[in-house]
Amino acid sequence: MLAKVSQKQNETAHFRAVLQLPPQSAELIAAEESYTVATGARVQMAKRFEDAKLQASVDATLKRRIATVTPEQITAIQDELLQVVGAETSARAAFDTVHREYSEATRSALRDHIAAYVEAIAQKAAELDELISAGAALSEQATRAHISLRSPVIATSSQMQKAYLSPLIKLVRGWL
Repeated sequence: MLAKVSQKQNETAHFRAVLQLPPQSAELIAAEESYTVATGARVQMAKRFEDAKLQASVDATLKRRIATVTPEQITAIQDELLQVVGAETSARAAFDTVHREYSEATRSALRDHIAAYVEAIAQKAAELDELISAGAALSEQATRAHISLRSPVIATSSQMQKAYLSPLIKLVRGWL
């Protein structure tokens, strides 16, 4: 029994060790940071532009007041916003390129480990299905013989098999 527990622990430890994303490259981290900074700059500039437009609207409504934001200032802010949006677009494209490469390399590196993991799940589900079917068979025999075994596990084995294991097995087969 101890050997089986140890084998299961080793298998679980193996999958915990191999089912890990590889570390991100410095290039990916820098691209993500650059994109985040560019997005923050765009958000701030967009707020500044909206605030200026709002202030110009207020100024126009209160005609007796001297304008605090001129149309030239709004145009200048809008031009800055367009530059910031361009920088954000470039940063996003650079990030997307590096991230796509990282994603493809990660999928490739993990493909065999994931396949082995799915196979292990399928095997364990099949083993559990066989084990529970023994209890379901006993429950069926006891029911026909009008014997109460007073065991909730045996009494519900058939329901466990139908409600939980059958859908699980169908799901796992879809992964294979």
